[in-house]
Amino acid sequence: MHAELAGVSGDRTPVITGVGIICALGTGREAVTAALRADRPGLTAITGFDAAPFPSRVAGLAPGFDPAAFLDRRTLMRQDRVLHLAVAASDLAVRDAALAPGSWDPRRVAVTVSSGKGGAAASEDAMRALIEHGPGAVKPRRHDASFVPAAVGIRHGVRGPTLGFSCASATGLFSLAHAADLVRLGRADLVLAGAAEAPVTPFTLASFASLGVLATAEPGDPYYVFDRRRRGMVLGEGAAVLVIESREHAMRRGARVRAELAGSGLAGEAHGYFDFDPAGSGGTDAMGACLLDAGLAPAGIDTIVAHGTGTRVNDAYESTVLGAVFGPDASRPLVVGTKPLTGHTLGASGAVEAALLVLMMDAGIVPTPVNWGERDPDCALRYTRSAEDRPPRVALVCAYGFGGFCGCLAVTAPSSLS
Repeated sequence: MHAELAGVSGDRTPVITGVGIICALGTGREAVTAALRADRPGLTAITGFDAAPFPSRVAGLAPGFDPAAFLDRRTLMRQDRVLHLAVAASDLAVRDAALAPGSWDPRRVAVTVSSGKGGAAASEDAMRALIEHGPGAVKPRRHDASFVPAAVGIRHGVRGPTLGFSCASATGLFSLAHAADLVRLGRADLVLAGAAEAPVTPFTLASFASLGVLATAEPGDPYYVFDRRRRGMVLGEGAAVLVIESREHAMRRGARVRAELAGSGLAGEAHGYFDFDPAGSGGTDAMGACLLDAGLAPAGIDTIVAHGTGTRVNDAYESTVLGAVFGPDASRPLVVGTKPLTGHTLGASGAVEAALLVLMMDAGIVPTPVNWGERDPDCALRYTRSAEDRPPRVALVCAYGFGGFCGCLAVTAPSSLS
């Protein structure tokens, strides 16, 4: 039901009032902000299983994340790690937004917290038990991707729309874009939105290695994006949940607004499953739609948080998209890839990177491109800071997923468009 039919009035601008994040940089806003200030990559050796047979023996693992600090032992045993990450990130977001228990109408709250893969480790464990010991050895565990939004909704007593997306590496960004639409249309006053992924498992590593997109990496090796030396992606685990609410709702409860969601653009490229249109059609459509939705011109963008996976194809594709949309202004905005800090969190990456952008805006951090030093003619954009650069004020977050999922989100510092 549209806002006017539901009797909803006031300023429906979607604003971000809480950030819950868990990734290779740490757990929670304070820890991750400190790591961003220090430009400290969080990639470490894989320790959960023998990674020797795989080309990449490093990953972005969440250091010090203790799910027992958020969930009881019985729940922990029944859920995959992806649900642990999602629920913990939602708790952190609610706490960061200063939302008191019982302070909201549960029918006016929604959940769009998604996972592209769902419970990878639990699925692999179940398959191993089935093959080795038969059907009776398979234990009921909550690992389906649909349980990710369900777990968050149950945790917080949400009775409004509760849903998840599965759009490969664009999953998290699609979730945030839909949350903003729910708020704008008056279908929810507040949304817990984001994504979680726990993909550092043997089968997932083997799958990406078979596609030729996994980097050959040892502990200490740099993860390159948009650099001539780039050699593929390094996986990471993580979750980010944002509290997105209407400006009116935020003002009524005296919440601090950390950023605004000015617009979004989503597109399907209809080109292939594992490759993208060399002309950049899907990304160009999504970014153009986002700028139109936000009422922004390319010249008004100061920072682009790129998808930047470090594969030969993706980084060149993104550079083509940005060149097509920005034209002569393509060298003006600072292009930042954050995956060298966190690893590629797959379906969670759009949400994690949007959360990192909000933290940079909120803390006044000028983003630093990490591990960039050798220009590639296929990636002819600006990846180095200049003396004129300031903390992001008007920025784009981009995400692209296998299957042709293309998304772009416009995020602005509070009142920067007024």
